[in-house]
Amino acid sequence: MTLVSSSFLHPFTSPRRVAGAGHRGTNTVSLEHFGATGDSGAYDVDTRSSTRNLQPEGTHGPNTRRKPADKTMTARDTIKSRAGPSVRVLGGFGVESHGQTVTLPTDSQRVVAFLALHDGPAPRSYVAGNLWYDSSEERAYGNLRSALWRLRKHATDVIDTHHHTLTLTAATDIATITARADKLCSPATCTDTDFDVAPFTHELLPGWYDEFVLVERERLRQLSLHALEAIAHRLTTNRHYAAAITAALAAVRLDPLRESAHRATISVHLAEGNRSEAIRQYTTYATLLDTQLGLTPSPQIQHLINSPW
Repeated sequence: MTLVSSSFLHPFTSPRRVAGAGHRGTNTVSLEHFGATGDSGAYDVDTRSSTRNLQPEGTHGPNTRRKPADKTMTARDTIKSRAGPSVRVLGGFGVESHGQTVTLPTDSQRVVAFLALHDGPAPRSYVAGNLWYDSSEERAYGNLRSALWRLRKHATDVIDTHHHTLTLTAATDIATITARADKLCSPATCTDTDFDVAPFTHELLPGWYDEFVLVERERLRQLSLHALEAIAHRLTTNRHYAAAITAALAAVRLDPLRESAHRATISVHLAEGNRSEAIRQYTTYATLLDTQLGLTPSPQIQHLINSPW
């Protein structure tokens, strides 16, 4: 891993198409729009006669029509196309612009990801200095200009390049999950969607090892752990034990040595009356703690397991 030096602190056909040939002098033509009814299909055109017989192949009679192709957008497609741009950094990188998934070059991805993890507008010099801190100032600015130019070729509505600053104009999943975590960890009233565990189990940009990613990854991990424990506590209070144990165990999987996660799991078992499950969870944690760190569980968790329920 490359460490940031102190110099980094001061950064810088038309509707008619010939589909093939039939018998001599006759072409098979596909008409996408025929007449006022919008019928489509393949028609036999007799080019030997001044009068063309437009009759669908394999049909007989004037009232036999082929069902027109449905080319209208679905309601979901319409909503998706009208939605603003979005950036995903949890569980992997992704960008959607004008309702379509966009594939960006690596340097453009890094610029978008950096702004997604940065709060508010960022000076160009700050972005260039962070992303290309091992290059000269001139080279760093050149790399940033190239990344922005390539980005605009694929997605024009993701970054606002106003004056000397860059601002991400797209919605981000990390902003959404941060707001949810803050809500869960406060006395605020939560809805059912706030108790969804899955978003808190995703790693931030897996496989990325940039310095700015590593710092934010740890921050997100801690935030997710607190959110999962808060979900477990709220659901236990509401006697939704199955969902509560799911949240508590998700926290344990995220950090197997975290005592508060094990306390949350034990609390759910005790609240549900499953004392044997609580003791099993405590034993598992105590063994892991001794094996990995040579430590014993704290008096707080020992008091919890020995308290009458």
